[in-house]
Amino acid sequence: MNITACQGLNCFWPFLLLVLNSDGLFKSDKEDIMQNITCTTMTDCTHINGSICSDELCTCPYTTPIFVNSIVNNEGYCLPSLNLTEGNCSFNQQCNYDHGFCMNGKCTCAEKYHEVYGVCQKEEKSALIPIIAGSVIGATIVITLISYYCMSRRREKS
Repeated sequence: MNITACQGLNCFWPFLLLVLNSDGLFKSDKEDIMQNITCTTMTDCTHINGSICSDELCTCPYTTPIFVNSIVNNEGYCLPSLNLTEGNCSFNQQCNYDHGFCMNGKCTCAEKYHEVYGVCQKEEKSALIPIIAGSVIGATIVITLISYYCMSRRREKS
């Protein structure tokens, strides 16, 4: 499901989900789990938008594997799983990697994480900056002490 490349009624559900999610009407934790709902035909699964009847259970198909619960009308939705390079997300659950979330319709890394080869990795703090700063401060102290010592020796001689 690509929201920007949809036509007609295909655009309705993603748009509705995006609008309702902005008002906090959907659960947004990753623990959304589809209950074991038995079915014999596809019509038995219509209350879970985008789901299919497979092995006598309603399930999300592999093209839209992310299940999101609605707390408004007790319905569920099957949505696509997205990587960092893909956009058009509506919910955090769609961002298919650790430390990722959906922001402004695009999957991105959480604070203090950055993208490396398509995954979010924690930012490394460089130990070099404190070492350089400490060295500069230490050198300044040593130079100051040597200067003070030299100046005090000159005064003693005169």
